[in-house]
Amino acid sequence: MNNVPKVSIIVPVYNVEQYLDECLSSIVRQTLKDIEILVINDGSTDGSLSIIKKFADIDKRIVVVNKKNEGYGKTLNRGIRLSRGKYIGIIESDDFVDEQMYEDLFFLAEKTDTEVVKSCWFNYINNNDEYCRFMSDDNYERILNPKKESAIFYAQNSVWSAIYNREFLLKNNLFFLETPGASFQDVSFSYKVWFTAKNVFFTKKAYVHYRIGHEQSTLSKGKIFCICDEINEINRFSEDSVLAHESYALRCHLLLNNYLWNINRLSGESKELFRKVFYNEFNRIKGGIDKKCFTLKQWIKICLTVDPNNFLYKTALVSINLIRLLFKERIRKQEKTYIIFGCIPLKKVSCKYPNIL
Repeated sequence: MNNVPKVSIIVPVYNVEQYLDECLSSIVRQTLKDIEILVINDGSTDGSLSIIKKFADIDKRIVVVNKKNEGYGKTLNRGIRLSRGKYIGIIESDDFVDEQMYEDLFFLAEKTDTEVVKSCWFNYINNNDEYCRFMSDDNYERILNPKKESAIFYAQNSVWSAIYNREFLLKNNLFFLETPGASFQDVSFSYKVWFTAKNVFFTKKAYVHYRIGHEQSTLSKGKIFCICDEINEINRFSEDSVLAHESYALRCHLLLNNYLWNINRLSGESKELFRKVFYNEFNRIKGGIDKKCFTLKQWIKICLTVDPNNFLYKTALVSINLIRLLFKERIRKQEKTYIIFGCIPLKKVSCKYPNIL
């Protein structure tokens, strides 16, 4: 084996003894043999460490790091700094991968000379695979510049389905946010990667089996606002760049998308607590959002999510629904229809999100 492995695979571990054997088995079976496997135990209290040591005794490519619980971001950053490979991959310890994954991704990275190579994946639900793409067809199997293809920034943050050039990460100080006990640290990391990269490559092939359905959701008061920390990190990183102004509209849209996702997963008191933050942030960045990206109905629904008691928006939404019903009924009866409120779009408006360049 060379002194510099072709790929370093980082596996963050915390209380996953039920799935860890399957995960590590899939990694040690990789057809690409020149790999480094960094398994970092983040203070597990179950039998995870024993499983890790069992594999390390058999496979000398495994490097075991055992530390106190510090959270996902700090664990991955430890792995990035310790890694020696030309490229870095991340695998969640409750998932598993196809054996040719890293051979294929390494080949593509070398062939295309890109900073990131990313694949599709399978959602693994009840022992069944569901193929998942993260981009439209025309964005695969070619080299892309994320600053000119804004859709990349809105793709699911599947950091575990890619390999990253190690020098690219270190040179540009691309690390995860280390908020203790927080969640969603892949949001700001993915943004920083796409914001910095000049050339990336996406393949339609899928390798990772991303396990869904076993997570124990913890909606503590702190986790309600974790997404806010990620957005703040995105803004901090961007504002230190010469492209701070050019990226403002994109960042406004990302805040809106992530905050909408967050509020829709919450309920009860948690939802109302976050809504207050959302209300203030929405009014702050509203001028930076391109409303052409939404139909009028979509925009009104967004406004009502932020401020559900707004009488004007409630009335407008009712009016739009009535007009749509009237329009559909007239079409069904093949009658002519005259729409007085010509400003209301009856079809979805197609508009690309703002690019940086």
